[in-house]
Amino acid sequence: MGRFKVKNIEIIAMSDKEYGKHLNDMYKKVKNRKAKSEERIVLTSISDLNKILTPARIRLIRTIKKKNPRSISVLAKLLGRDRANVYRDLKYLEGLGLISLEQHKLETTPIFNFEKIHVEISVS
Repeated sequence: MGRFKVKNIEIIAMSDKEYGKHLNDMYKKVKNRKAKSEERIVLTSISDLNKILTPARIRLIRTIKKKNPRSISVLAKLLGRDRANVYRDLKYLEGLGLISLEQHKLETTPIFNFEKIHVEISVS
């Protein structure tokens, strides 16, 4: 299997009303045991989207995808950023499921889990 998984993730910003319907639909699927793992992050505001996909984090993701750094330190050097700040961004993105961190002896390798990120913004 290749280093990158051939799949996409959606980041969706929707209204509170739409979000409530989304949660109800998810609950029904779980209750009926028809829930599937979705490659989706649902937000209720554009400001949340801006917090997740900052210019620095987008650059970080692109660098991981293009350069395949073997460690966080190498990634920090490629970005010209402090290792601690890069690590903090990586842990945040890992918590969202956008990246994973694989431990190899003394090094931690950042892996971007997707081929593309699709952003959808509801206007209703």
